[in-house]
Amino acid sequence: MLACPCCALPYDARNADALYRETITRAKILSYADDFWLPLAAYCSMLLLIAFTRRVRSHQGERARRGAEEGEAGGRDPGRPAPAD
Repeated sequence: MLACPCCALPYDARNADALYRETITRAKILSYADDFWLPLAAYCSMLLLIAFTRRVRSHQGERARRGAEEGEAGGRDPGRPAPAD
């Protein structure tokens, strides 16, 4: 029986099988983690984008609509041309 140079345990087929199984198990775990790093990065960047987006105020739109119904000039967008009467 051959002795493993790194330790005092004998090197036989059972030890080789156990080492192979453990290596395959760890490789599967690492490959699973590698498959999901891109979706994780996309999800985290989406959270950052959401955090830094500007909030739209809905009461400004309601006020503009109300002003347009009442015929106020302040209800229109000043950048738009006046309607042709």
